[in-house]
Amino acid sequence: MADLTPCEAHWVKIVEELRDNPAIRDARATLSDPGSTLGDAPTAFAELAGRGELDKSLHEHYLRFAELGCQWSAAEPHSVHGEFWLGNISRALPPLDVEWEVFPGGGRPAPPSSSELRVIDDGPYTGTGFFVALRLQPGVPNPELWYCDGSSDLWLLDLDFLGYFEVLGLTKGAFGWQHLFTDAPLTSEEFGGKVRRLRNMLESLPEIFPDHDYEPLRARLAERLR
Repeated sequence: MADLTPCEAHWVKIVEELRDNPAIRDARATLSDPGSTLGDAPTAFAELAGRGELDKSLHEHYLRFAELGCQWSAAEPHSVHGEFWLGNISRALPPLDVEWEVFPGGGRPAPPSSSELRVIDDGPYTGTGFFVALRLQPGVPNPELWYCDGSSDLWLLDLDFLGYFEVLGLTKGAFGWQHLFTDAPLTSEEFGGKVRRLRNMLESLPEIFPDHDYEPLRARLAERLR
């Protein structure tokens, strides 16, 4: 494999943590060789932004991989599953053009149009329909991130671009972790299943990956459930 940047080496290590961990079964990893044909970070982010301009701090998370990801399931007694898929940012595309659910009363921000979004993480192997996309807006150098959990809802994330990938690396893409950072009503009966999944994730991951600190995520879930 070509010489890797620190960011690229970090993500290769995350894939290896899943692929080589005896507590993980069925780890289906995708890891292409980083290619020079995809250009450098300034060029890629300029292509993404089009006529706009994105903050240069975003360049810290730039991957030359055409594709990098892993779909995985934990072995018993754990019951946690996940997937992430990251491509080169210059090739990020809008999601399918669907009509997102709009909540009346102004309690939540109106969802953007699909044409403003560029998908930066999704799950092509499991096909659950989840994705995370950044929102391109004129004059907004630090883009919003929006999360679709596979339903017709689109949720604004309380994470910026770099923060998203930091938590993604920690959770390894365990399904539904993003709801720790949405304003979804987790105390409602409707979200009971998602809360059980979050609790299970935060019980299982510290045992599977004991070298990582999950206490901040546990504290965040506790706060969200108050």
